[in-house]
Amino acid sequence: MKKPFVFSIREEYARRILAGDKRFEFRKSMPRFDMGDTALIYESRGRGRIVASFTVGSLIHAQSPGTLWRTIETMDPGSQGIDREAYLKYFEGRETGVAFGVTDVRPLDLPLPADMHPPQRWARWKGSWPIKGIASGGAQGG
Repeated sequence: MKKPFVFSIREEYARRILAGDKRFEFRKSMPRFDMGDTALIYESRGRGRIVASFTVGSLIHAQSPGTLWRTIETMDPGSQGIDREAYLKYFEGRETGVAFGVTDVRPLDLPLPADMHPPQRWARWKGSWPIKGIASGGAQGG
Protein backbone atom coordinates (compact mmCIF):
# COMPACT_ATOMS: atom_id res chain seq x y z
CA MET A 1 0.00 0.00 0.00
CA LYS A 2 1.38 3.37 -1.02
CA LYS A 3 2.04 5.70 1.92
CA PRO A 4 0.86 9.31 1.59
CA PHE A 5 3.12 12.30 1.25
CA VAL A 6 3.43 14.67 4.18
CA PHE A 7 3.81 18.26 3.02
CA SER A 8 5.41 20.89 5.19
CA ILE A 9 3.24 23.99 4.84
CA ARG A 10 3.53 27.23 6.78
CA GLU A 11 0.81 27.95 9.32
CA GLU A 12 -0.66 30.84 7.29
CA TYR A 13 -1.14 28.67 4.19
CA ALA A 14 -2.33 25.64 6.17
CA ARG A 15 -5.08 27.86 7.61
CA ARG A 16 -6.03 29.04 4.12
CA ILE A 17 -6.23 25.44 2.88
CA LEU A 18 -8.41 24.46 5.84
CA ALA A 19 -10.66 27.48 5.19
CA GLY A 20 -11.01 26.50 1.51
CA ASP A 21 -9.35 29.69 0.26
CA LYS A 22 -6.21 27.95 -1.05
CA ARG A 23 -7.17 25.16 -3.41
CA PHE A 24 -3.80 24.75 -5.14
CA GLU A 25 -0.37 24.15 -3.68
CA PHE A 26 2.63 25.51 -5.57
CA ARG A 27 5.98 23.75 -5.52
CA LYS A 28 9.32 24.02 -7.27
CA SER A 29 9.16 20.34 -8.23
CA MET A 30 6.44 17.69 -8.31
CA PRO A 31 6.50 14.67 -6.04
CA ARG A 32 5.72 11.32 -7.64
CA PHE A 33 2.07 10.99 -6.86
CA ASP A 34 -1.16 10.74 -8.80
CA MET A 35 -4.49 12.49 -8.80
CA GLY A 36 -6.64 10.91 -6.11
CA ASP A 37 -3.74 10.13 -3.76
CA THR A 38 -4.04 11.05 -0.10
CA ALA A 39 -1.64 13.64 1.31
CA LEU A 40 -1.14 15.22 4.71
CA ILE A 41 -0.35 18.76 5.81
CA TYR A 42 2.35 19.18 8.44
CA GLU A 43 2.00 22.68 9.84
CA SER A 44 5.50 24.08 10.05
CA ARG A 45 6.28 27.23 12.00
CA GLY A 46 3.09 26.65 13.92
CA ARG A 47 1.80 23.67 15.87
CA GLY A 48 4.33 21.26 14.42
CA ARG A 49 1.63 18.63 13.85
CA ILE A 50 -0.36 17.04 11.05
CA VAL A 51 -3.32 19.41 10.75
CA ALA A 52 -5.19 18.04 7.71
CA SER A 53 -5.45 15.39 5.05
CA PHE A 54 -6.44 16.10 1.47
CA THR A 55 -6.90 14.40 -1.84
CA VAL A 56 -4.52 15.38 -4.64
CA GLY A 57 -6.48 17.04 -7.45
CA SER A 58 -5.26 18.41 -10.78
CA LEU A 59 -1.54 18.13 -11.49
CA ILE A 60 0.06 20.99 -13.41
CA HIS A 61 3.63 20.19 -14.47
CA ALA A 62 6.57 22.44 -15.37
CA GLN A 63 5.31 25.82 -16.46
CA SER A 64 6.95 29.19 -16.12
CA PRO A 65 5.79 30.89 -12.90
CA GLY A 66 3.80 33.48 -14.88
CA THR A 67 2.08 30.85 -17.01
CA LEU A 68 1.43 28.68 -13.96
CA TRP A 69 -0.30 31.57 -12.14
CA ARG A 70 -2.47 32.31 -15.19
CA THR A 71 -3.31 28.61 -15.65
CA ILE A 72 -4.59 28.33 -12.08
CA GLU A 73 -6.46 31.63 -12.37
CA THR A 74 -8.19 30.33 -15.52
CA MET A 75 -9.02 26.94 -13.97
CA ASP A 76 -10.28 28.23 -10.61
CA PRO A 77 -10.20 32.03 -10.19
CA GLY A 78 -8.89 33.20 -6.81
CA SER A 79 -7.87 29.70 -5.69
CA GLN A 80 -4.13 30.42 -5.33
CA GLY A 81 -4.41 31.34 -1.64
CA ILE A 82 -1.23 33.39 -1.87
CA ASP A 83 -0.71 36.97 -2.99
CA ARG A 84 1.12 37.43 -6.26
CA GLU A 85 4.11 39.19 -4.64
CA ALA A 86 4.77 36.28 -2.24
CA TYR A 87 4.22 33.83 -5.11
CA LEU A 88 6.78 35.56 -7.32
CA LYS A 89 9.27 35.74 -4.43
CA TYR A 90 8.87 31.97 -3.87
CA PHE A 91 9.67 31.27 -7.54
CA GLU A 92 12.37 33.96 -7.85
CA GLY A 93 15.19 32.71 -10.07
CA ARG A 94 13.23 29.63 -11.15
CA GLU A 95 12.30 28.96 -14.75
CA THR A 96 9.48 26.56 -13.92
CA GLY A 97 7.07 25.65 -11.18
CA VAL A 98 4.34 23.09 -10.59
CA ALA A 99 1.01 23.00 -8.81
CA PHE A 100 -1.48 20.44 -7.61
CA GLY A 101 -5.07 20.70 -6.52
CA VAL A 102 -5.98 20.36 -2.86
CA THR A 103 -9.44 18.78 -2.56
CA ASP A 104 -11.51 16.95 0.05
CA VAL A 105 -9.65 18.61 2.95
CA ARG A 106 -10.23 17.04 6.37
CA PRO A 107 -8.95 18.62 9.59
CA LEU A 108 -6.70 16.45 11.76
CA ASP A 109 -4.55 16.86 14.84
CA LEU A 110 -1.82 14.22 14.87
CA PRO A 111 1.81 14.10 15.87
CA LEU A 112 4.39 12.81 13.42
CA PRO A 113 5.42 9.21 14.05
CA ALA A 114 8.36 8.95 16.46
CA ASP A 115 10.67 7.73 13.68
CA MET A 116 9.80 10.57 11.30
CA HIS A 117 11.45 13.98 11.22
CA PRO A 118 9.49 17.05 10.10
CA PRO A 119 9.84 17.26 6.32
CA GLN A 120 11.62 20.26 4.85
CA ARG A 121 9.37 20.11 1.79
CA TRP A 122 7.71 16.70 1.73
CA ALA A 123 8.31 13.14 2.80
CA ARG A 124 6.50 9.80 2.74
CA TRP A 125 4.56 8.87 5.89
CA LYS A 126 6.45 6.39 8.09
CA GLY A 127 4.96 3.77 10.34
CA SER A 128 1.47 2.38 10.58
CA TRP A 129 -1.50 4.32 9.33
CA PRO A 130 -3.34 5.87 12.31
CA ILE A 131 -6.12 7.75 10.57
CA LYS A 132 -9.41 5.87 10.71
CA GLY A 133 -11.72 6.61 7.81
CA ILE A 134 -9.00 7.93 5.49
CA ALA A 135 -7.27 5.52 3.12
CA SER A 136 -3.49 5.80 3.10
CA GLY A 137 -2.88 5.23 -0.57
CA GLY A 138 -5.50 6.88 -2.68
CA ALA A 139 -9.26 6.89 -2.69
CA GLN A 140 -10.88 8.02 0.53
CA GLY A 141 -12.60 5.20 2.30
CA GLY A 142 -13.73 3.68 5.54
